[in-house]
Amino acid sequence: MLLPKLKRILLSGVSLFAVLVSPMVFAEDAEAPSVDQLLPPGVLLHVKFSDVSDLRERLPKTSLGKLYQDESMAKIRDEVQKGFDKASEEANKELGFPLSDLLNLPTGEASFALVQPAGRDLAGVALMDIGDHKETLDKALGKLDEALTTKGGAKKKTETVEDVEVTVYELAKEGDSEDAAKKTFCYFVNDGVFVGGSDFALLEEILGRWDGESEDVLAEQEVYSYIRKKTATRSEDEGAAIEWYVDPIGLITAGLNSSEETAMQALMFSSYLPMVGLDKFKGMGGSLDLAQDGYDMHTKTLTYVEQPTSGVLRAFEFPATDLTPPAWVGADAPAYSAMNWDASGAYTALTEMTDAIMSKPGFADQQVAGISKDLGFHLKDDLLDLLDGQIIFLSDVKADSEPVAQRMLIALKIKDSAKFQETLNTLLAKAGSAVTERDFEGSKVYDISAPDPNMSPALTLSKDNLFVSTHADMLESALRTSREETLADSKKFQEIKKLFPAKNSMVSYSDTAKNLKPYYDMLKSGKLDGVTEGTFNSSLFPDFDKISKYLSISGTYTVPDEKGVYTEGFLFGADD
Repeated sequence: MLLPKLKRILLSGVSLFAVLVSPMVFAEDAEAPSVDQLLPPGVLLHVKFSDVSDLRERLPKTSLGKLYQDESMAKIRDEVQKGFDKASEEANKELGFPLSDLLNLPTGEASFALVQPAGRDLAGVALMDIGDHKETLDKALGKLDEALTTKGGAKKKTETVEDVEVTVYELAKEGDSEDAAKKTFCYFVNDGVFVGGSDFALLEEILGRWDGESEDVLAEQEVYSYIRKKTATRSEDEGAAIEWYVDPIGLITAGLNSSEETAMQALMFSSYLPMVGLDKFKGMGGSLDLAQDGYDMHTKTLTYVEQPTSGVLRAFEFPATDLTPPAWVGADAPAYSAMNWDASGAYTALTEMTDAIMSKPGFADQQVAGISKDLGFHLKDDLLDLLDGQIIFLSDVKADSEPVAQRMLIALKIKDSAKFQETLNTLLAKAGSAVTERDFEGSKVYDISAPDPNMSPALTLSKDNLFVSTHADMLESALRTSREETLADSKKFQEIKKLFPAKNSMVSYSDTAKNLKPYYDMLKSGKLDGVTEGTFNSSLFPDFDKISKYLSISGTYTVPDEKGVYTEGFLFGADD
């Protein structure tokens, strides 16, 4: 079946990648082309560490790295070291050589990819520089050989490609089906680079591009190339600490095509893509950098969508506008996010798409008319068309309650409050006794009964917004007219805002210390269910004021791009 088949490919590739790459302790770069100059077209997923030696040097410079080195964390470091020493001792017995040798094996660039070669099954491949650590790699591969052949019953052979010896293991059958008969794992080492994967022909293609002169490679593909250039945090040649790329539609299609049982589903899926507009969703990718340009973390993401959009993608259009927090958002808000959604455009897109799928013009409008009759108001005219488009989300944790309350408030900006009140009255009348009305500072607040006694949901139409909150006291805070300082005027938000364009489709802001403190206090007191029990000795954790200086603010913004949607995020470093 599809899922087990795809799972085996992923697990085999990821497991190999994790064993060899996860330590992130690298030495000098090998003389070989960059990974995206070696991989052929058809890459559906790619994760790359550009230079993990550089990444390891940056980690201690981040706020988390500085926190770990703080004297208040000495007891925790001791516990971590004890765990590492124990693991090292056990690994030494199993491997026959020190674990530190294995952890120091990789060097320079490393990556993992899922590739759909033309006419072949989905395949996984991992590449990494090993520098001058070939002796350690040989020992590790010796253990792998023993596990696959002696214990696993795999058949081993070698092939020569481009004067390079490729080792091929035909894995033992998992059953009697023909589908399970030719599972392979193969690898080679060339110019100090280890390459291992599930498809021999794919490794042949990689070796055929080893001179770095081929243009038929991932790096030259239009979508990948545009994403990489748009999301570069450093020079294009140097690359960010971590880069990633995925073609979700291609990945789903390849997975469905990998089995005879799901081949018909793959055909149906592909035929519906143009109808719903998803054929224009070509991929997405981005970069992540650490301790770069004064930020702890800097991320960039590009979702590549051919323009103009159609079908379901038109339902997710977010025009750029001013998303500065309104005056009712106080400076004490630990998290704020906002978006500007074209609700009317979404309605039009979805109804047109529904008519096309059903091959019945006007079908969607008929269905909406039926629903509207039951509701007592027209879904589009009396609801969606009255939404301005701006939606605000606030969230926090009320630590002084028992149990600790996670609260959320949503505010939808309204074009015509008087007309929307009529729609709201119709809805409230249907709710009956489940809703009670009261006055709060001149606004009508509607309290909603809830089965959970720890929640007190409420809503109100005020300040040209429909406010809906999981807890009434959070809604009341937004309605208060007296406020010492707004979030928009606060120093912390201004630090984030200066990195944003004037107009955005989406923005978010978070004060890490305020968000983390309630959970940290629960962790330290042993009240965080399912985390501390049998896992952490909470007495080892320092008081929060010892670590809060390492926690700063973060923010992201999203804007339309000529090729889709662009998002950039910043996590500030803590002051030294």
